[in-house]
Amino acid sequence: MRLPPVVTDAIRVVCDTENDEQLLDFQVSLYDVDEIPEPIDIEHYDVDRSEWLLISPETKDASFMFDGNKKTMFWIDQGMPLDLVIDMTEQHTLKGFRYLPDQGDYFLRGIITHYELSVSLDGNVWREVSKGEFSNIDHNPLWQNVIFDTPVDARYIRFRAVRNSKGWGDFGCSEFDVIVK
Repeated sequence: MRLPPVVTDAIRVVCDTENDEQLLDFQVSLYDVDEIPEPIDIEHYDVDRSEWLLISPETKDASFMFDGNKKTMFWIDQGMPLDLVIDMTEQHTLKGFRYLPDQGDYFLRGIITHYELSVSLDGNVWREVSKGEFSNIDHNPLWQNVIFDTPVDARYIRFRAVRNSKGWGDFGCSEFDVIVK
């Protein structure tokens, strides 16, 4: 257990037990160690997402999915399946996509387990390029990388959230990205 630096000349350890409980033998040790700095968490994104637009559903909070900050989150409760239609504002050759679920500290919301991903050049004609499951994502809510069988050209992405880990109708996403290299 790491504690903030303290100057003291005594320490008391109290074990709160009932009289009839036996106390296990244990040892308490204290160490003066250098502070461990927070790791620098720099993400790499293949495409500048600052101009991306969420076409559907209409909401003002979608920019959290594209802000590069894993501590912010876009969350919406409109039922499943939910289609996120993203205009990347220019055409790219995509090798895959990445989804980062809610990274909150306590109650992770709207973690998607099943998805479908389609692409379009014009926003009207769609082609499904991937669908599947993010296995064990509820217990391991890290970046989910999906690589397509073959690269595809696209300007628009439709990410369909089919099911989430709780069976509720909410969708949560800290970051959404494409893989182009």
